Amino acid sequence: VKVKSQVGYDDDYNPIYEDTTMTFDTISNSMNAVSTYARTILFLGACGRSADDVCGVNLIEKLTDKKAIAASNNGYSKHSVEGLVLLAMKSKNYTYPTGDAYVTEEELVETLIADIDNQIDNDVQWGGIDNSAMALAPLYTSDFGDRVNLKEEVFTLISNYQDVNGDYVSYGSKNPWTLAQAMITMSLFGFNALDTEDSGDLIKNGNTLIDAALKFVDLETGDIDESLMGYAPDQLVQGLTAVINFNEGKANIYSVADVTEKVSNVTDEEIYNEVAAENAPSVSPSASPSASPSESQVPTSSAVPTSSAVPTASAATTTYNTKKIKLSKTKVKVKRGKKAKIKVTLTKKNKKKAYDKITVKVKKKKFKKKVTIKKKKKFVYLVKVKKNAKKKSKIKIVFTAGKKSKTLTVIVK
Repeated sequence: VKVKSQVGYDDDYNPIYEDTTMTFDTISNSMNAVSTYARTILFLGACGRSADDVCGVNLIEKLTDKKAIAASNNGYSKHSVEGLVLLAMKSKNYTYPTGDAYVTEEELVETLIADIDNQIDNDVQWGGIDNSAMALAPLYTSDFGDRVNLKEEVFTLISNYQDVNGDYVSYGSKNPWTLAQAMITMSLFGFNALDTEDSGDLIKNGNTLIDAALKFVDLETGDIDESLMGYAPDQLVQGLTAVINFNEGKANIYSVADVTEKVSNVTDEEIYNEVAAENAPSVSPSASPSASPSESQVPTSSAVPTSSAVPTASAATTTYNTKKIKLSKTKVKVKRGKKAKIKVTLTKKNKKKAYDKITVKVKKKKFKKKVTIKKKKKFVYLVKVKKNAKKKSKIKIVFTAGKKSKTLTVIVK
């Protein structure tokens, strides 16, 4: 299959895309190898299918191949690589392939435990618990060895980062991502977020994690707080599902060992004919189809990069709706090999109309994303300076929406 895939980052930490013919070799040699295989395995398991024989392909061998893991470590943290491998393998109690080419469960556990102090330090530095929680989560059935207090260390961090109302707050706003990771990790380790006695230190002024989650939803009207939609709302759904499953005595959200395949009465031929009929044009086109839309991405605080198509511009006269672009900082000093987070807030003139596209330009690289949140759009732009960057050098990053723009100057320390 020919696709436009992300193959890495440039010196300014901007994603690099290339037209690629996708094969198992190109997947296994890419930074998205583990993410691709692990999520496919989890998906198949949720459908009641085993991943060790998918049309003759053993995805377990693909996932645990040390070369694929090494390729993924070029772009992601350990908990997004070794941690994801461990979760996928535990999901259906898969047997690890034998041989020097494959990683073992012991090696995965040792890597995650060795890295968890680094994740705790990152969270303390940036004021969060996400990395620590995600690093601990895959170890929910593992032996911590000499780190007997490891679970308690992370639990303490998860509790201490709550505010007096039991919320997790980032840049002045309630953060459902962080809340979701707290729910998932605590549930995996047998913590009952609905039990006021069992919740212990995670109850703040009578508020539990569930109370924090319900602040994003109006139960009477069914309306969802628009601030939630500025994040990835599916993460909060995962967190709530983790809590509900635990309280109902069901398997955790990553365990699909007991899920059985639901067999459809529809044949492959019927599916093919239905799809073919839907895709068939009613009138023959008079011209060749236009080129596929280009890939785009606005970097966010999420651990896993995503991409979205940029809609083709309308031929009509363009009217801009941007009122203001605000950056939490317009100048920031970043040490080589370190990161900085910049909060970007976009407001618009006409509340009833959609936002303009946001363009983030670093040198000659551009990433675009059409925003449709109704009142205000916030996102966190991650700046990462490479270890070999020249000291005292300056990087100009320009944020543009409509006719408004704002420049961030990054100075390498």
